[in-house]
Parts: sequence; C-alpha cells; structure tokens
Amino acid sequence: MNYFFIFIIFFIFSYLILYYSIDFLKRFFSDIPNKRSSHKFTKPKSGGYIFVLNSIISSFLFFDFSLLLSLPLGIIGLIDDKFNLPVKIRLIFQIFIISLILKIINIPLYMGLLPNLFLIPFLILVGVSIINFSNFMDGIDGIVAGCYLIIFLMGSILINNIFILIASSLLAFLFFNWDPSKLFMGDLGSTFLGSIFFTLLLKCDKFEDFFAFLLISSPLMIDALICVIRRILKGKTFYKPHRDHLYQRLCDNNISHGLISFLYILSTSLISLSYLVFGINFCFFLTLLIIVLGMILDNKFALKFN
Repeated sequence: MNYFFIFIIFFIFSYLILYYSIDFLKRFFSDIPNKRSSHKFTKPKSGGYIFVLNSIISSFLFFDFSLLLSLPLGIIGLIDDKFNLPVKIRLIFQIFIISLILKIINIPLYMGLLPNLFLIPFLILVGVSIINFSNFMDGIDGIVAGCYLIIFLMGSILINNIFILIASSLLAFLFFNWDPSKLFMGDLGSTFLGSIFFTLLLKCDKFEDFFAFLLISSPLMIDALICVIRRILKGKTFYKPHRDHLYQRLCDNNISHGLISFLYILSTSLISLSYLVFGINFCFFLTLLIIVLGMILDNKFALKFN
C-alpha cells in the first residue's frame, strides 16, 4: 500500500471538506473573543471535526477500531463548543473515555511492573492530563495542530499506519489555522487529539518508543505541566481560564503567533528526528537542551508569571 499516496489523497479530501464548511461553522460555532483569548475577532471553531472524520475512515480502512474509542469525547467536545459544558461534566466524560481505552486496549507489558491497584489510576490521571493539556495549549494559531502533525507522522512511521490519516487532516487544518487563522479546532479538536495521543502511547510495544513519544510531546506537555504546578504553588485554581502558559506570555509580550508556534513545532520536529537518526539517548539530551532554551525564553522574552 502506498502510504504517501494515501496521505496526499486524504490531505486534499480534508482541505476541501474544511474549505466548504467554514461558513457553516462560522454561523453555528463561533468563537467570540474574551479577556483570555489571543485573537481579537470572532472566528469559526470546531474545525477539529475533520480529525474525528478521518479517524473513523482510518479505522475502517486499516481494520483497527481503537481510534473509535475516542469518538464520544469528540461528541462531548462538539457539545462543549456550542454550549460551554461545566468542568465537572467534561471531566467525568474524560475519565470514562480513558478508562474505556484502558479496558479495551492491552496495556504494554513493560507497564506491568506496577500492580493494577496503582497502575490504572495513574494511567487514568496521565490520560486525562494529556487531554486537558492539549486543550490548555490550544490558545494561539497553529501551535497544537503543528506539534500533533509531527507526533502523528512519527506515530504512523514507528507505531501504526492508522495515524497517517490524522496527520493528513492536521496538515490540511494548518492551512486554515496558521497565523492569521481562519478557523479554530475548538475543544472538539484539542481534546480528541489528546485522547488519540494517549491511545498512541498505549500502542507502543517497546518502552523506548513510549519514552520517545513522551519526549517528542514535551514542548506541548511540559509547558502545560509547569504552568499547572506554578499555579498550584501560588494558590491559584489551575483549571480556570488564565494566560499564564509560556506561549501565552510570549504572545502577550508582542511575539507573533507564527513565530511562537514555529518554535514549538521546530522543537517537536528536532526531537523526533533525533530519535529516528541517533536514538533515545541523543533524543533525551536534546530534549533537556530544548527545556533549558524554554527556560531562557521564559526569563528573557516572556511576560513574568503572575
């Protein structure tokens, strides 16, 4: 099977579907700016439906239905985009979906070193955190879509070809989401991508691949994780809307969406290439270097953390 040909075909398919749906989304799923927003004008959201659509197609094309386990989360995300569901409702559904994924997908053997009494709650915490971190980071044009494009391209190379259609839809979406954006993915897109990424992690048969994908995702996930920790230490409610993430504070210091997103995507790409070419050790040290560079950006170029 020519996977490059499949990628191109579904890129074109995704692009055309998105192009002709913008007016509909603008009419029924508009994102109205607020004090937390990084955009000034009302724009259509919920463009992340294309990730869900391609995941459904991919499941039947490759006869692997694990991606369909995240479908209810996409539906809840769409409802949330329209009606702004309470945090508790969203959290309940996220815990349910992650628990369902863990029930149906075989947990890799290397994770069996921990007893299930500790392992399952820990993995649920990890899965729910990934879903919400993906959502937290979707605040400027291109950043989440671009990083996940690299992640799922790597997933299709190293783990399973089922992720190639998601990557093609992300590339098509970037044409509408890059600065200045015409379309947002919405909670539908960001939470669904987080759930699919958790599924990808469980599909890693080797611990080395599992660890590599944690490193590859670190430009997105560590920004969110450090922000949550810093807010907790300062006695703030971490899940309420704010502008304390590094990427937001860089944006608030008049650095463009495009440049910030480029730096995150470049970091994700370099970590990915380092693993493919040089292996896990070099990948790990490069990740540490990028984290240090992130600390420099935080101290020298971002507005101070409140």
